[in-house]
Amino acid sequence: MLKKFLIVLSAGAIAVLGLWWKVVAKGGESFAYAQSLKAKKKARQPAVEPQPQPQPQPQAAKNDGWVEVPEPLHILPGRIWPPPTPQVGLSPEIFSAPSTQNAQALWDGKFRDFGWQAGKPAVSGSKVVLPWAAVRLAKSYRRILVQWTASGNTDYNQTIYGGPGSYAILFSADSSNGEDGEWRSVVEVQNNRVRTRSHLVELQPGEVFLRFEIRAAAADCYQYGVQIDELSLFDMSMCKEGFACDTWAFVGDSITAMSFDNSAQHRPSFADGVQAGDARRSPLVLNGGIGGEGVRQIEQRIEGMLDDNPAIYYWAIGIGSNDSAGNNTNVKPFAQTLEGVVKKIIAKGRMPILAKIPYASDGQHETIPVFNKAIGELTKKYKLPKGPDLYTHFKSHPNQLADGLHPTDEGVKALQSLWAEVALTLEPPATD
Repeated sequence: MLKKFLIVLSAGAIAVLGLWWKVVAKGGESFAYAQSLKAKKKARQPAVEPQPQPQPQPQAAKNDGWVEVPEPLHILPGRIWPPPTPQVGLSPEIFSAPSTQNAQALWDGKFRDFGWQAGKPAVSGSKVVLPWAAVRLAKSYRRILVQWTASGNTDYNQTIYGGPGSYAILFSADSSNGEDGEWRSVVEVQNNRVRTRSHLVELQPGEVFLRFEIRAAAADCYQYGVQIDELSLFDMSMCKEGFACDTWAFVGDSITAMSFDNSAQHRPSFADGVQAGDARRSPLVLNGGIGGEGVRQIEQRIEGMLDDNPAIYYWAIGIGSNDSAGNNTNVKPFAQTLEGVVKKIIAKGRMPILAKIPYASDGQHETIPVFNKAIGELTKKYKLPKGPDLYTHFKSHPNQLADGLHPTDEGVKALQSLWAEVALTLEPPATD
């Protein structure tokens, strides 16, 4: 009897052990399968020429330039840096006020075109009619970054060519056409004085309709009114609360202003280069260049830029061509002021990265190496990521300088590519 009992007990133990091994093996297969799914690249669908649309009330237009993006990757801290910020998936229809034109251009990925022609608020009887455009998100998101760009303007502080003066961003959980339903205002800006700006917003459950509303054109805006060429949306669900991750502000002079305009002749862009190197990444780029500026002007406006764009983490500084002009040898004021810029960015919990000043062949910038030495010393002192060496590149490729100072279209592409190489080698910031 005891012998029979032991035989039955042994058989049961073997069966349990076999079942346990199947579970473990299956779990391993599931994990491997999940990992393989994360590694697959989801190709973008080709853009389709937008078809003419009727003009209902409100106006609806096909959004052919966008496709849904993959679900966010669930990652362990330190495995991917910066955490990916995929573009938000959108539904195929875009709605807008009947008084506006070409709303589908807000999400077509094209910059420096006429874009959405919003115009100006108008008075109809006793009512003020506001220009607006709206789109339904493909799903409900927890946190997104909204960036608008009026790139008819070149300098960051320029609004004359279609810049908004006052605007609002609203969300709804029950709208069907961008006009009806209940709306919650999440961003309200007055007295805007720049060509582009970003806003990190927290969404409530079920809010899938976004509306961008123009309440006034900029004070110096020309007679055609507001023209916004892109309203870029990024999923920030995986990023640390309070700021975004793969987000970049490029701050500098005319070389910066012309290099990061995202125009067709300047692509592949910085963002294109980063995505080519890591398909999981889709960085936001804010162009903060102003022609003719030196480091003192950057120091004066950097805090305002940080306050206006608190979700941007990386602040890429490219300055010094104007400071070193005339073969200036007095580098000390430049170094002290640039250090002040670095300190202000760090004080906001953000990361500055300093580029070496590009080589110039015009005979007026022979002392650039002295200024670049100061930039290298600041990078080392504050343990910053090493910025691109634009001096060495353009000295080796003087044919990429249009006038001995400013880059050609090919030079602009090369400059952005060098910045993309920096972005692809970043590591998480050190923690105490």
